[in-house]
Amino acid sequence: MPNPDEAKKSNKDASDLLMEDFHQFAESFWKNEQTGETRVNWFIGIVAAAAGGLFGLGSGEHGPSGAQLRLIVVVSLFALLAFGIGTLFRMIKRNATTDDYLRGLNIVRKLFNEHFDNDDVLFDYKPVGRRKQLSDTAAPSSKKPRAFGGLADTVLTINSLLVAGLAGAIVYPFHDSSFRGVTDDEAFIWTYLAGAAAFVSAFTGQYKFVRMRDRRSLEEPGVKKTLTHAGGVVYQMADEQAQYLLVGGSVEKPNEWLLPKGHIKKGEHPTVTAVREVGEEAGVFACPICLIGRNDFTAPNKEHVRADYYLMERLSEIPREEKRRVRWFEYDEALKIITYPNDKRLLQRAERTRSANAKILPG
Repeated sequence: MPNPDEAKKSNKDASDLLMEDFHQFAESFWKNEQTGETRVNWFIGIVAAAAGGLFGLGSGEHGPSGAQLRLIVVVSLFALLAFGIGTLFRMIKRNATTDDYLRGLNIVRKLFNEHFDNDDVLFDYKPVGRRKQLSDTAAPSSKKPRAFGGLADTVLTINSLLVAGLAGAIVYPFHDSSFRGVTDDEAFIWTYLAGAAAFVSAFTGQYKFVRMRDRRSLEEPGVKKTLTHAGGVVYQMADEQAQYLLVGGSVEKPNEWLLPKGHIKKGEHPTVTAVREVGEEAGVFACPICLIGRNDFTAPNKEHVRADYYLMERLSEIPREEKRRVRWFEYDEALKIITYPNDKRLLQRAERTRSANAKILPG
C-alpha cells in the first residue's frame, strides 16, 4: 500500500504544479489580449492619419489632380490594405493563441476539480462557460465560432472599407480626360456602386475566412480530435485489501493483462461507455467514481486511440458478453503483472486516489 505521507506530498506537489501552470496560462492570456489590442489601435491610427492626408491632398487647390491624384490614392490605399491584411492574419493567430490559453485554463480547472476538490466546492464552476466548446471532449459539430465584434472583425471591416475606397478611386474620373462625357452625377453613382460592391465582396470573403480559421482553432491539436474509447480501473475490497480487475486482450496472449475499455458509441457519455465495457468484457457492474487519466496511443491496426479511464467500484456480477480472461489482483501483484506502462501509470494513480480519499471511498 502507498505511504499516506508520500501520497499527501505527491498530491500537494501536483496541486502546486497546477496552480503554477494556471498562473502562467492566465498571464500569457492577458498579454496576448493586450498585444492584439495595441496592434489594432496602431492600424486604426495609421489608416485614420492616411485618410486625413489623402483628403487634404485631394481638396487642396495646388495639389495633384487627374491621373496623378488617382495614382497617389490607389497606391496609398493599396499599401494600407496590405498592412491591413497582415494585421488580420496576426489577429487570426492571436485568436488561435487565445483559444489555446483558454483551453489550458479549462484543463487545469478540470483537473483541480476532479482530483483536489473533495468537498465539491468547485462543482459546475465554469467562469468561461460561454466558451465551453474549448473542452477537449466536445464533439466537432458542437464547436461554434466567436460572435461578431472582436478585433479580427474590426480589422476585416476596415480592410473592406479600404477595398471599397480602392474601387471608388479606380472608377471615379478625377476630372480625367479619359472619362469625357461622364457627368458628375453619373460619376458619383458609379463610384458609390463600385465601392458598395467591393465592400460587400471583401467583407464576405474575409468574414468567411476568419470564421473558418476560428472553427479550426477550436479543435484540439492532435491526430484525433475527440475521445474514441473509455474504460475503468475497477476495484473491490476483500479483507480490507483493494483488489483490481484485469482482463486478457481480445487477441489471446497468455501473458497480456489489460484494463477493460472499449469504443464510445455515438452520443454516449464516456462514463456510460466505461460502465458498459466493464460489464461486457468482465461481467462486472461497477460505479464510476472519478476520472483518473487518459491514454493516447496508436493501435497495431493504425487506429489512433484516445481513452479516458475512470476509477470504478465493483457493485455486482452480471452476465458478460465477451470471452476474456478475467481476474482480480491485489494492488502490488496487479502492478507487476499488468502489461503496458500506460496502464501501470493509471493503476498507480487509481490506488493513490482510492487510498487518499477516504471520504469518497470508504473502507
